[in-house]
Amino acid sequence: MKKIFLILVSIIFLTSFTLHSIYIEPTGTYQLVDTTKNEDGLTYGYLGYIQVKKIAINKIVMTFEDVKAPNYNSGSFVDTLDYKNNIAVYTTPHDSTCAITFEFDEDGVTVKEKAADYNSGCAFGQGIDASGYYEITSKKTPILIQPLTGDTL
Repeated sequence: MKKIFLILVSIIFLTSFTLHSIYIEPTGTYQLVDTTKNEDGLTYGYLGYIQVKKIAINKIVMTFEDVKAPNYNSGSFVDTLDYKNNIAVYTTPHDSTCAITFEFDEDGVTVKEKAADYNSGCAFGQGIDASGYYEITSKKTPILIQPLTGDTL
């Protein structure tokens, strides 16, 4: 009985370790799942794009852009982030109360923004919230583009 118990515990341990150690390749282009709606000829909601290029097994370069229609307030950044356990975290250099977590899976990335002040968010435009699910649209290595200027990086 003791031997069976040890075998079961070992199987559970190895299974949980294997599930947590699956590496998700982050390189690609992602688009926010469409949450927009049209009323009176105007588009309302959020539009968002992410580009990711892996530069090492534990390091990525990311471009991020989120826009709120119809006023088109926006938030964006380009940064090199650590990538561990399929997660990258962005913190603004000038606001330690902001953290945006990017958790990758096979189909996309779940983005969660944590900011002390909703109105200013992570120092983005008023009312911009980066949170949402961004589906992968391409697994090819993207040509990274600066969100605000459109310049190639």
